[in-house]
Amino acid sequence: DTGIDNIKHIGICLGMKPDEIDEKLEEIVRFAEIGDFVNLPIRTYSAGMQLRLAFSIATAIDPGILLLDEGLGSGDARFAGKAKKRIDSLVERSSALVLASHSYDLIKNMCTSAVLMEHGNFIYSGDVDDVVHQYRTMTGEI
Repeated sequence: DTGIDNIKHIGICLGMKPDEIDEKLEEIVRFAEIGDFVNLPIRTYSAGMQLRLAFSIATAIDPGILLLDEGLGSGDARFAGKAKKRIDSLVERSSALVLASHSYDLIKNMCTSAVLMEHGNFIYSGDVDDVVHQYRTMTGEI
């Protein structure tokens, strides 16, 4: 499969309609910064190119509820900065964000409330600072 094929397959898996994918195709390729490589088989891409393309496709959607894992880094430092701006834009366009993270700074910067869970069980919810304090107490950090 080429990069174009990959964009279409992943877009469909993310719930995008074919015409929506076609509409966003140029922007996806531009954001991924892979240029003419988009016409070559994915197996010829470097790991960084594959990651940038996957990130570009995944963040081209307009989510109602956005689910994020803390692993937001993508590629080199310049692209990581660009990716951070893209994530911020996604968060603004969504009606709700569910963020799974152990990073206090990330949680404090992105969330207005938090839930503490352990092994899938609800432990505590409330203000971000209160939940972080509860977590740090529970883990013996404080």
